[in-house]
Amino acid sequence: MKRLLPLLAILALAAGLRLFGIGHGFPRTEYVPDTHIVRGALGMAQEKSLVPPAGRYSTYPYLLPYALLPIYAGQYGLGRATGEWGGAEEFGQRILLEPERVHRPARILVALLGLLLPLAAYLVLVERRVDGAAADRASPPPLGEDRERCTALFGAYLAATCLLAVHFSVQERPWGPVTAFGLLACWPAARYLRTGRLGALVATAVLGAAAAASHQAGLPMLGIAGLAWLFGPRGFRSKDDVSTRLVHGAVAVAAFALVAVAVGYNAALVHGAPEAIAGEDDLSGPEADLSLGGQSIVLDIRWASLARLSKAMIGYDPVLCLLALVGLVAALRSRAARVPTVFALLWLAFFTTNQNDHVRYILPGLAFLSVPAAFGARILYERGAFVRGLLYALLLIPLVQSARLAWVLSNEDTRAVAARLLEADPPTGVLAIDRYGPVLDPNRRSLERTAQWRDLGARERAQLARLEAGVLSDGPVDSISFAELFVFDERHRGWDFTAGRPPEFAAPTDPNALLDALGVEWVLVVDRDTADGRAPLPVDPEPALVVERGAGAGSPAPKLAPLRLEQEPVWEVGEPAAEQRLPTELDFPLTSLWKVTRPGPHLALYRRADR
Repeated sequence: MKRLLPLLAILALAAGLRLFGIGHGFPRTEYVPDTHIVRGALGMAQEKSLVPPAGRYSTYPYLLPYALLPIYAGQYGLGRATGEWGGAEEFGQRILLEPERVHRPARILVALLGLLLPLAAYLVLVERRVDGAAADRASPPPLGEDRERCTALFGAYLAATCLLAVHFSVQERPWGPVTAFGLLACWPAARYLRTGRLGALVATAVLGAAAAASHQAGLPMLGIAGLAWLFGPRGFRSKDDVSTRLVHGAVAVAAFALVAVAVGYNAALVHGAPEAIAGEDDLSGPEADLSLGGQSIVLDIRWASLARLSKAMIGYDPVLCLLALVGLVAALRSRAARVPTVFALLWLAFFTTNQNDHVRYILPGLAFLSVPAAFGARILYERGAFVRGLLYALLLIPLVQSARLAWVLSNEDTRAVAARLLEADPPTGVLAIDRYGPVLDPNRRSLERTAQWRDLGARERAQLARLEAGVLSDGPVDSISFAELFVFDERHRGWDFTAGRPPEFAAPTDPNALLDALGVEWVLVVDRDTADGRAPLPVDPEPALVVERGAGAGSPAPKLAPLRLEQEPVWEVGEPAAEQRLPTELDFPLTSLWKVTRPGPHLALYRRADR
């Protein structure tokens, strides 16, 4: 037990970093854009079906919604026992009023699954103890212990404090579980490389399937079993070797497919293709080449993505990248570490040059680098007292950065501050709120206006019914969101009207004229990066950039005229010169984390200029 204390301490540290800021944005739940797993679980409960059609509530596979169902059932049962609600309908109404009740458990589940990441790094690296590395055993044991266990502890610590992994462990999004299941699959993969036993390869495939059943991005985790099979102890020298390897490979692929379909993609068997494709109406994204269970991907190479995502890797985890570079050769030589190291390199090579340059796509590759980084840490540790001291200083950086993230997320969101200001001194007339702005309790007039543009959601319908019944008092702010009126293309710096405008608002060809027709007198402008030298899109006078791919390739993206606003805002919330994208991913958190004290974007309230 005493030998496990360092690992337990690392896991406790990882839990603290992930849970401290877990309540960011609450009671609002709209500031994390991806709530598929919550919607999926609630949809299953509402339909009383474990296999609703894919795309009806979520385009993601079903493993994580399945994990949430018993948690929600426990919440429901406890509420029934304590008299908090009398039945399922009342429980559902309470969730509509207080969505934090179901989002907080989802975040905690993702955070706890994130603890598998440091545990997996430890298990992969401690597997080297039975690797038969004579040279390792002959070397002086750092920390008074054998090199393999020391290396494993370094890997666990680096995975526990990996800032990008911590960041995606505090949101109800599947990227943390995908990464954790993937790295955990490398543990039986290491065992297969040592023993050649079929059971180890099947376990690798099953854990990879768990990643695939969490999100479509986990489907490439089959490659972990593929690399283990490729690097396995059996060669291709004899007919028996070839036959055995082919059988092992076929069984592993079958196990992966069976588990992934059973707990992730079973809706395709029951109902056919998904009802919706994520991102198909996104103005900013290029046309997809491939759709996987409702999620699309573009296969073109884009070198601009390499520059942006390489910067993001350094911004999130510079120490991890540095130590991985130091330990890369040693990790490739290690039988146990070879699979996660090669897989990380392949993953990063693909996603850092892909058309879709979202930072979250590099998470599995970056987190897997904790394995070669552990070798790098051990190499530096053995270089003498001075270098060892430098190593300790380096290892403090990811801890301090992750702690800073947790502290910033624990503070009140800028949008909550802005909402308070608006409610305390409501603007006269209609307020238009830019994307990523505060979500206000809509009053009756704003709900009726929104209903002209689209069907109201369940929460909005419940709010309107209560307002009409007089159960709730009408809110003081009459607002409309830009998300209802316009579509935006951040990559190409363009924006345009939404399709299918109501007939009474179809005539305006200028956004200012549309706002006139809606009676908008105030605009709350959002800027998620006040340090980039670019104005927010609705007020940006610069021309749009040329579209590289798709229907508009070779031409500038559509771009409306900038809004006419008064020169100075009435008030501002946020920092005057900082990247302010939290709680979503940052471009360069190495410095930007220290320029903000709370999550949320910069917000500025403007009166519209005389028209």
